[in-house]
Amino acid sequence: MAFTGIIAFVGLIITHIVRLLFKTYDNALVIPYCTVLGGIFLLISDTLARTLLSPVQIPIGIVTAFIGSPIFLYLALKSKKRNFKMIKIHNLYFSYNNKELLKNINIHLKNNTFLGILGPNGSGKSTLLKLLLKNLNPKEGEIVLFNKNIKKMSLKDISNLVGFVPQNSELRTPLKVLDVLLMGKYNTLKHSFSNYSNDDIFDVENYAKTLKCDYLLQRDITSLSGGEFQKILLIRALLKKPKLLFLDEPTSALDLKYSMEILNFCEQLIQKENISVIAILHDLNLASIFCNKLLFLKDGIMRYFGDVCELFTSEILYEIYGLKCEIIYKNSKPYVLAMKE
Repeated sequence: MAFTGIIAFVGLIITHIVRLLFKTYDNALVIPYCTVLGGIFLLISDTLARTLLSPVQIPIGIVTAFIGSPIFLYLALKSKKRNFKMIKIHNLYFSYNNKELLKNINIHLKNNTFLGILGPNGSGKSTLLKLLLKNLNPKEGEIVLFNKNIKKMSLKDISNLVGFVPQNSELRTPLKVLDVLLMGKYNTLKHSFSNYSNDDIFDVENYAKTLKCDYLLQRDITSLSGGEFQKILLIRALLKKPKLLFLDEPTSALDLKYSMEILNFCEQLIQKENISVIAILHDLNLASIFCNKLLFLKDGIMRYFGDVCELFTSEILYEIYGLKCEIIYKNSKPYVLAMKE
């Protein structure tokens, strides 16, 4: 009975160790790895129990608990970090020229989230993003980033935490792409006259290779296509190692191939670098593929906030967009099939 309890305890430990080591949740891989590592773990624990205080044998449960407890402590701390609320928006209102553009916005956003902000033109999407960047000040309510009210943060404080990729940029000076990208490392320099380090250049080249645009580094920035330029803006935003990444319609001028590449890269960042991404999107199917949370705005009002599968219904999409559509599922993802009136 006691030995059965030990095996169950080991099963819990080894499962988490395998997922941490191999970064997979695929049971076809996890189960055989757990079988092998679990056997090795029990063998080592039993050997230690027999030999540490020989000839006295320590109960094997004490050994497994001694080894396993730090692992559970690490997992608990990691879970707390992952569930940390990076953004809290409470009763947010914004008006311009006595016209309310945003009304009563309330959001709590945890870490490791890909939030898609959706809605028709003029619904307040870009205005909300500008408020989060402190480019605009709210009429009422509060915005909290990393447990600190944004009113008490300087623009530099926010810039150090948030990477921003605009929809359009006036960055069309005759400079090499590499020089433009290194501007994204400016906030890491010790002072204005410092030189960029080899590590800075390595970061640029590494991101460029990952996004398959390292061949652009010696090109003139003005010679890039829309898709190439958007990749460069994304890399520049990431070079300061932000904890949050804001994208303002990153795919609006791109073909489907470039759109998939950029959003897939952002999804990988969430998994590998423990950040959150907030993107204004117009393509509903791209939002379904990549986002795990959605915010629907209409007429400046937060109509819906939640999981993709909950919000992708023909009724909700008709309410938001006036769009007649059918929702079809493929690999557990909902897709929108627009229909003629």
